[in-house]
Amino acid sequence: MGRIKALHNNVSGDILPDGKMYYNIASRILPPNLEECHEMVAEIAEGIYGILNEQAGLHIKALRPDLNRDRIDGLVNYVSNADQYEDVRKSTEQDVVNFSQSVATDAVHKNADFHYKAGLTPKIRREAESGCCKWCQSLEGTYDYGDVRNTGNDVWRRHRACKCKVTYDPGTGRTQNAHSKTWSWKEENKEKVAERIGVAEDAMKGFNKPTSLNPKLNKAISIEDIEILKNSIRKGDSKIDGEIIDEIYNTLKSNEALNKFDTISIKKLDPKIVFNTNMEASGLWYNAELEINENFFAGKNLELINKIIKLADNTVCENMEDCLKHEIAHANQAISVPVAVVNRYNETPGVKGISKTADRDMLESLAEASVLKEKGMYDTIPGEARERLDKAAKVFDLW
Repeated sequence: MGRIKALHNNVSGDILPDGKMYYNIASRILPPNLEECHEMVAEIAEGIYGILNEQAGLHIKALRPDLNRDRIDGLVNYVSNADQYEDVRKSTEQDVVNFSQSVATDAVHKNADFHYKAGLTPKIRREAESGCCKWCQSLEGTYDYGDVRNTGNDVWRRHRACKCKVTYDPGTGRTQNAHSKTWSWKEENKEKVAERIGVAEDAMKGFNKPTSLNPKLNKAISIEDIEILKNSIRKGDSKIDGEIIDEIYNTLKSNEALNKFDTISIKKLDPKIVFNTNMEASGLWYNAELEINENFFAGKNLELINKIIKLADNTVCENMEDCLKHEIAHANQAISVPVAVVNRYNETPGVKGISKTADRDMLESLAEASVLKEKGMYDTIPGEARERLDKAAKVFDLW
């Protein structure tokens, strides 16, 4: 969504020749941005449906929505045929939002059809927004998927600026908004779930992407958590300097990262490890626990800790704050997309040439690149490698 937001913030009739977005301009600007939008929504949708297939006993890879090239071409023609871009700028923005919603709808339709053919009994429910038009009011209701499976059925359609909710119930007690990709639960199943699952809210909200797509309420690290750690130090359970714990808390607070983690703890890990973000699956999402390594910090003050980190040959981090920023990037990975998507990038080869840590996998590459980005050194990474990182970073909303 970042490039599309930049497009509409930066492209106006004032900078276009004669105030018109000619076809050659539109065909260069719109398709790559819309393709990126499709890729982002499709990636998240594929991860969600992979999990749902497993839960339904269908051990088959989820289906990915196809890119609607005709819709992209139609938008290019619409913009380029206007005499003045400013005359269609607002409607074009809404069309881009609708394009995002259509990707989510296509994912729902394609996977609902798959579940239907697999013997499940999915239902489609359309809820009209208060004060909506008569056409939307006439479509409100619950439908058996088999009755509306035709792609051209009005239940799946939306006019420009339509805010009706279309939800999909795969027949397992869950419902999903076809356009916002938000999951909810039937009244009789509320006691069976501990959290609500929200995916790709940016597809509905257009260009204002939320800080986290994960709707669960993180516990977050509090000053009480820090006091518990310091009490364990006072009792002799840990040999870490209490001032180090304070420094860790203050660094997380200054980077607005306390709510990125569910909890914080002291663990005995490999002596070469400074911190570790332990991701533990909770439903479709990961919880993130920040682990402070007793075997690294014990008996050291901050000056010595920073010297040791600076001498390390396996990371771009040069001090404890850098190491925390590395872990903050991991926490962002945990809370921004479902488990299946995180796992996919954990299995993706890392970007070579950044550090030994970055070589492991794409999650580590992104965390190391985040540190370089904070230090203003991102451009030291070769261009082709940056393209891989930029594409992956947009999935996790890292930059």
